Amino acid sequence: MHNVEIIDIKSFSFKRISLYIQLILLIALIGCGIASFFVDQKIMMPIIYGVLGLLMLIMAYNNKNFYKRKAMTYIYLILSVILIGSMIVEIIW
Repeated sequence: MHNVEIIDIKSFSFKRISLYIQLILLIALIGCGIASFFVDQKIMMPIIYGVLGLLMLIMAYNNKNFYKRKAMTYIYLILSVILIGSMIVEIIW
């Protein structure tokens, strides 16, 4: 017979998903950094700012819930607001 593993829904929390999202955003940021060598900077900079801003938001969430470091959480939140704001300014101008 086949062994079927049943996943408990309660154990599959957002904490685990947030770590995966952080990893995916980090890989996307590295990919955007490499792509910026081949594509015009005006096109790539808002994308890089957006990905980096989202990465900082997820890092702030993970920092608060996993590592319990409040000072770094606020720094990540401030950096994410600055990066998302600069992304909006880059898109508008």
